[in-house]
Parts: sequence; C-alpha cells; structure tokens
Amino acid sequence: MKPWALSMFPRCAHVGMPIYGARGTPDGADNSCLEVERTDFTWMGYTMRTDRYRYTEWVGWDGDTLSPIWSALKAAELYDHLNDTAAWTDADKYENVNLVKTADPAVVAGLSSQLHKAFGFPTTGTVPSL
Repeated sequence: MKPWALSMFPRCAHVGMPIYGARGTPDGADNSCLEVERTDFTWMGYTMRTDRYRYTEWVGWDGDTLSPIWSALKAAELYDHLNDTAAWTDADKYENVNLVKTADPAVVAGLSSQLHKAFGFPTTGTVPSL
C-alpha cells in the first residue's frame, strides 16, 4: 500500500475569467475545463495526499505533448491536516488556509520532490517560489 494518494485536475483560462483560482463570480465564470479538449487545457494540478498533508502544484500544460511544463509553475497549495477538527463537508474548518508560503521550506521541498517522484516526473530540487 502506498503512503499517499495521487490525483490530477485540469484548469482552463476563459475569456473574462477572474484571477487564477477565483470562484463564485456572479456570471458563473471560473477556470473549469468542462467541455474543453485536453489539448486546450491551460494548467494541470498534480496533488499528493499523505496522512498529514495535501500538496498540489499547478503547472502549465503542453497540449501538443499532453504533458506538464514544470518550468511554468503557476501556483502551489499546502494544507496540514494534523489538527483538523471538522469533516471535509465544513468548508469553514477544512482546507481553507493555504500554508505553502508560511510552511517550513524543507517540508515543501520534500513534498514537492515526493510528488514529482510519485508521478514519475523529474524533481526540480528547489522549493517552489510563488
């Protein structure tokens, strides 16, 4: 059994799209990729969930090769579940603070390296700086 779970999720830029990651705009615009060909995705999110953390890197997407562009890191997310007291259904108490900019750089670098290895991609060896 692996000590983590992996997932991927695309994001797509749209005309009039709000800033990256914004949700709940009045006209319903967001960065979903519903009904968008995978060759036209803008970013791909690669996520690793361990017993303690959920770590995601959002990278540019190459529609020609259907592969990530690791040099085009758009964003990263880190959530620590050590002291979670609520179920995932309570959005006010679960994964609402991205810790990637305030976490120990060694933790972020370790998770980044582990994520790249788990997906079979080269490890950059550096802490993502955003």
